[in-house]
Amino acid sequence: MPRKTMNWKVQQFGPEGALSKEQQSKLGLDHDIDVGELAHLSQTLAFALSPRTVTTRISTVIRQMNKGPEELELALQDLRRAERYLLKGSIRLSRLRIAYPALEKQVSDPNLLYRGKLYDALATVELLNTLLARSAGKFGVSALDEPDKRRVRDERRSVVLRQIFDFWDQIGRPVTISSDGSSSERSGPLVKFVNSVVRYSTDPQGTLNGETIWSEIKDWRIMQNLHEMATVAISK
Repeated sequence: MPRKTMNWKVQQFGPEGALSKEQQSKLGLDHDIDVGELAHLSQTLAFALSPRTVTTRISTVIRQMNKGPEELELALQDLRRAERYLLKGSIRLSRLRIAYPALEKQVSDPNLLYRGKLYDALATVELLNTLLARSAGKFGVSALDEPDKRRVRDERRSVVLRQIFDFWDQIGRPVTISSDGSSSERSGPLVKFVNSVVRYSTDPQGTLNGETIWSEIKDWRIMQNLHEMATVAISK
């Protein structure tokens, strides 16, 4: 039965990794995978379950990427309002003349100086609006603030599943799951394989529901896209 919280076997593993030889053989038979390939998964799982593994940064990046576009849209809304108010203020100010005391000899009319500063501010905001609106559809954007602690998920789970998805991809199988038409429940070979590995990696043994696995797959794809973009940038 799927568990809401998982008690992962966080420890230092021996030379064979997080999966025993017997577990590797069972996984190979159940999921038609060469046992030799599962030895590599065992090593990467040992890394994911190591107490030394830093897990916070991976999921923080993902959450910040998910939050980024939303925050950019809010910033654009604020800037559009600022542009409207600056325009109104500059029009009103242009109809006034205030009897300022002379600031210095080089400034004959302080009204012109202050109006110019307001016009400059308006021009800057207009430029920012244009640039940011273009950036929203063209470039990636990430939030820099710390994510809401109430929404922090099981970060160890994310790292463990990332190793499983990487392995599944490396052996030439599609990192995706299907949806049952009658129940809308997520299922498929990858879901079965993930839960086989999760059972070996938790104590007491637990499993993950299809929706949770699907959510992790979407985040894994984001990380894959980031890696590909970084690789392209370096090659250039």
